[in-house]
Amino acid sequence: MCLIAFAIGMSPSRPLMIAGNRDEFFDRPTDPLRRWAMPEGQQEIWSGRDLRDGGTWLGVTSHGRVAMLTNVRGAGERRARKSRGQLPLRWLQGDLDWPGMVAGIVATDYAGFNLVVGDFHRGVWGWVGNRPPEAPHEDTQPRLHHRLLSPGVYSLSN
Repeated sequence: MCLIAFAIGMSPSRPLMIAGNRDEFFDRPTDPLRRWAMPEGQQEIWSGRDLRDGGTWLGVTSHGRVAMLTNVRGAGERRARKSRGQLPLRWLQGDLDWPGMVAGIVATDYAGFNLVVGDFHRGVWGWVGNRPPEAPHEDTQPRLHHRLLSPGVYSLSN
């Protein structure tokens, strides 16, 4: 089970605290945490990396951006058209604002996910997911759900 617990704005000396566990298939190759640059001189990102599809599940940039992802697995779910690991990269590599990030996600393109993104400089934190919060594992048509996050302590799981 993937778990991420995080606290936003709860301590002046530590504006973000994260504890996480990634539980993935053993045969899925990954790179450990390291610094890497996106193509064409874009942002430098510090994260682990999925070597099969090129995405990530948790990353930060030197420009104050953070992204955290957990998968939501449904019974009999087919492989989606796009890798969920690309969602954190969209936030980390660009300068999208929160509305632009949400508007660019098509819920049916991805298998189930929870994504938290933040920007220290803009003071914006948000959650977006594509499974109904009231029934996250039922075979329902994926729909996008999102909300801004205020300072507090949160957790995500799959």
